[in-house]
Amino acid sequence: MAGLIINRISGNSFASYVQKNILTKIGMSQTYLDVQEKPSNTVVTGYQYWFGFPVASKIYKHSNFSVPQGLVISNINDLCAYLNVIQNHCITKEGDTLLSAQSYSSLISPFKGGYAMGWMGNEIDYNSYFNRQFQLPFFYHTGLNENYNAALAIYPEKNVCIVSLANINSLEFSQAAMNIMLAQVINKPYTQKYSSEMFQRRAVLAMIILLALGLLYNCYRWRKYKFKFGFNAKLFPIIRLFAGVLLSILPLYIFPTINKISFVDLFPYQPDAVVGIILCSILGISSSLIRNMGSYSKIISYQTQ
Repeated sequence: MAGLIINRISGNSFASYVQKNILTKIGMSQTYLDVQEKPSNTVVTGYQYWFGFPVASKIYKHSNFSVPQGLVISNINDLCAYLNVIQNHCITKEGDTLLSAQSYSSLISPFKGGYAMGWMGNEIDYNSYFNRQFQLPFFYHTGLNENYNAALAIYPEKNVCIVSLANINSLEFSQAAMNIMLAQVINKPYTQKYSSEMFQRRAVLAMIILLALGLLYNCYRWRKYKFKFGFNAKLFPIIRLFAGVLLSILPLYIFPTINKISFVDLFPYQPDAVVGIILCSILGISSSLIRNMGSYSKIISYQTQ
């Protein structure tokens, strides 16, 4: 919406407006908002985690329409120059003032929930995840798309700016990188915690393996009794079948509801999570059905003996 407002008021595209009024004045010569302008072979290969293992990903289509919310192509040098200007109250080395004092205050001063005009301040609840070992006032912003992530932070008291760029779809990666860099700057030890993201991703993989083994075992029992087709309609097997199917279907509803995003929208960003949940549901339902048919086959086998 902000990009459309700038376009309407200025009469220029968001990309050209930012290029003229911000990038050029700061000297960010290696930053591109229009994918057509970037030199070839300047963007590193993107990766995605599949159950904790990095896999080279396909190239997703760049949309100039989405540039106001992300997809800016840049590098460490340009972004450091950008952060230095922000830290200097939006005054460039040449003396150009990019924002008034009032606008600058709005840019970095948290208003609600720790969020300011594009920046987040350290009042935000989950902000302690970034530097709870250091407890320094700072403001920051993070970004994530299908194959890349970025994190920028400014620590005014230390006169330090930190940029973390990574070619993988993991914000935890950048958060850890920023903590490591900050520890070096202030000469404090940093203890790398166990990765909760890797635990969650590999927990999904472990669940898939366990459900697959359960399905194989139920297939073996069904085969043992000659693959008879039918349902065991006794009370306990029916309750067990209903419970198994219900528990297998629930994640398909609960996960997108809690995260407020559909599987279709989530898939480009976290494909292993979507595939893992769907696969677990399929394996769970199949295992429950085959288990019931196995018990039915067992009854029929005993009746024919």
